Amino acid sequence: MIEAIVTRATEAAVASLVGADGHLEVVERGGGGPAVEAAARVPSDTLVVDADALPGIGPLVTYRLARPQSRAIVLAPGRSPGDGLLASVAALGIYDIVTDLEELSAVLARPPATLAQAIRWIDPSQEPGAQAATATRIEVVDRLVPLGARSQLIAVGGIAPGVGTTTVAAAIAGALARRWGVYLVEASQVPSAALGAAEPGEWVPRLAVVPGALVSVAEGEEAGKPLPYARPPEAWERVMEVLRARDRPYVVADLGTVDVGVDELWRLASRHADLTVLVGPGEPARFAWWLAWRWRARRHRALPSTVVLTGSGVSPRNWWLAMSDGDPGFPPASVRAVHFPRLEPRLRDGRWETPPAYPDGEESLRAAVREILGDLWPPEPEGRPRPKLPWLPRRK
Repeated sequence: MIEAIVTRATEAAVASLVGADGHLEVVERGGGGPAVEAAARVPSDTLVVDADALPGIGPLVTYRLARPQSRAIVLAPGRSPGDGLLASVAALGIYDIVTDLEELSAVLARPPATLAQAIRWIDPSQEPGAQAATATRIEVVDRLVPLGARSQLIAVGGIAPGVGTTTVAAAIAGALARRWGVYLVEASQVPSAALGAAEPGEWVPRLAVVPGALVSVAEGEEAGKPLPYARPPEAWERVMEVLRARDRPYVVADLGTVDVGVDELWRLASRHADLTVLVGPGEPARFAWWLAWRWRARRHRALPSTVVLTGSGVSPRNWWLAMSDGDPGFPPASVRAVHFPRLEPRLRDGRWETPPAYPDGEESLRAAVREILGDLWPPEPEGRPRPKLPWLPRRK
């Protein structure tokens, strides 16, 4: 079965080759990223994609990770060796690069190309008849995100407003950014004023903040006034754009308040994120919110990877006992419950300091983040022991 993603310029050459059991999708120039990622979830034998439809190398990386055994063919009419995108495509292990659309049927009929046939796209000096070596400039991505991998996505949502969702998301991003590059993306209904006013690197050098936007009424007498609990329609696309960039090894998305039953954003996060974190109150006076969540979660089975209890009063063990309520299968054993310490803003150098700018010495915060992330927490670097020199007596 052939899955084809093309532009208008290559549609005619591909349409007759897809077949009845295949699928052809026509997209705008540079707009094929979501279509390629969707194709990664379809068990097709061959992916044919127009290079002009790709926004970058990221969607093909996602496809190769999901479908390592499937064949991928890239159409590149009018392009020649020295093209940066095609150099990255060949470096990814996709060697079928077709510049003449009339040869596409022959390419589909023969075995996949080899590195020897595609080496000219990586090194143009290997092109037959080349007079001299030509430098190929390939966009360099962060070395912490190797070719063939993608950033780790951590999605943080809350069961109600004001339970500490943004605080937990910022704390996770800040703890990771002590040693690794991190994006903190706001996709919540009410953007944080502190995050929106932050400059990249202002809190932690390796942390970059992608602020959100407040939705306003578009028509009528109330036009221009904010709707504080309306999420921007492009909120998830903002998260995916950052994820596709592969600039930093970690992306933390603040989803704001989510409804596990009907919230499309939470369903997308459950499908794409490496870790989903649901934040709720740990105080007994507000535990009724968890009971309401329990009913909806059991009905829709939209469960997080980790539950975070903010405040104090209810331990993770007691949370489990209250949620199971005699049902040993709910919540499943894969869901972890973690207590998050109470954090008070600190005044430092004339400004209030909140996560992610808490100092490294905050061991309780670091331990909580490590427990929340579990296996996603990066391994600690092994320290090199200093050699012990023998004591030598001083010469007189």
